[in-house]
Amino acid sequence: MKKLVIIVLIVAVLLLNGCGPSCPDCPGNGAWSSCNDNAVKTRTIYQCSEATNNECQEYEETQDCAKEIRVSGRTGLSEILITPTIEKNVKGIITVELSKAPKEAEAVVFMFEKGKINMEDGMGENAHMDTDGNDGWSIIYDTTEFENGLYEIAAVVGTDFGGNTPPLDAVVAQIVIDN
Repeated sequence: MKKLVIIVLIVAVLLLNGCGPSCPDCPGNGAWSSCNDNAVKTRTIYQCSEATNNECQEYEETQDCAKEIRVSGRTGLSEILITPTIEKNVKGIITVELSKAPKEAEAVVFMFEKGKINMEDGMGENAHMDTDGNDGWSIIYDTTEFENGLYEIAAVVGTDFGGNTPPLDAVVAQIVIDN
């Protein structure tokens, strides 16, 4: 009998706790805005709890935008780092650095082309070779010299670009110039 009374009391407490005020269905979270010049994006979110008196309350949520682009190579032996960025957008002077490279690397060809890079067509007019890895593998681009739009940046890592040895790795990243 005591067990039955205890079970009835527990069920009654559970039912009574569920009968208090409850939150209405709040709107879903809004979409993230574009990143501003301070590399911050915002969105509207809604919250409902006892702390808000069970009413939907609107809040602005902020998040830092990505300030760099990191992309790994096709074989995973290499990685490029593009800075500064705001998400995929760049403007002004940017640095493209091969932040990770195979130890056999003797040269890196950096390519920068509007649209897509076709590596089968050769290096293109905006290609530059770095043959001194002692100071790191990198190049600086002034994006104000290019039209706004979608571009690809590539770093091809090799040992013998004049011979028949295939590249050790290739990394390709997309950016949007927005000066």
